[in-house]
Amino acid sequence: MPDLVPAAAANQGPQGVQLAMSAERLLGILWNTAISGMLNGAVSDDSLGVGAGPLNDLATESVSGALFGKTDSSVVSRIVSQLSTHHAAAAADQARQPQAPLLSTMANVLGMPLPSDVQGTSGALGATIAGAVSFAKSIWPYIARSARSLQISPVALLAQSALETGWGSAAPGNNIFGIKGHGNLPATRDATTEEENGSAVSSIANFAAYPSVAQSAADYTKLVMTRFHSAIGSSSISQFAAALQDNGYATDSSYASKIVEIAHSPFMEDVLRALGIEETVQ
Repeated sequence: MPDLVPAAAANQGPQGVQLAMSAERLLGILWNTAISGMLNGAVSDDSLGVGAGPLNDLATESVSGALFGKTDSSVVSRIVSQLSTHHAAAAADQARQPQAPLLSTMANVLGMPLPSDVQGTSGALGATIAGAVSFAKSIWPYIARSARSLQISPVALLAQSALETGWGSAAPGNNIFGIKGHGNLPATRDATTEEENGSAVSSIANFAAYPSVAQSAADYTKLVMTRFHSAIGSSSISQFAAALQDNGYATDSSYASKIVEIAHSPFMEDVLRALGIEETVQ
């Protein structure tokens, strides 16, 4: 599919959520078709006997992880571009004959029922709803695991990560919590802004770099357990965020309030709803 630039508003608000969810559904259809076709050429039991089944399962898992895992965000974004362009063209051409769908399955995908109570918001931290949904989906298993260990809501960690990375737009070294370089960990040098005597000061600092997001989340959990004990078991996101700020997690005097604002925003509600996550935010 060629790269197309959607209208600015198309990736935000209720229409943005619809496009993101439609893109996820369509991507699922495409991958299901592709994997099914590949399995038609799988090694048969006649060739490997009883070992064929497990081998084919491992091969399928490997292919799915290598391809789907690496292309999910970019492919979804391109599908959203196609869908938003299609919607914009249809809106401008309502009085004329309707256009044919861009893909053979497009009409069916767009016709699938969607939540009727989606709250529309403009992008937060410069993010589009499609990008935020893709980012949240990619890190949710890891932050949910950390949240269980820390006995807090995973939404608190999603909000903090969104603040630190701009909803995934800048996470060098898979560092999703803005952790400074420490110990023997590899590090990246990146621009940062620190607050000194009430004023914002730009500088360059070392930030920890991780082989994967899973290891980034694991190191964050260890950091909180060892240096921010009062945050563990917080009954609310505001209590958790305040504990981090009070114990020096960040120099920004508004750090805690920013986390709380993101966690309780309609934009966060849209992201969680698009992922099908029912989580009470306190």
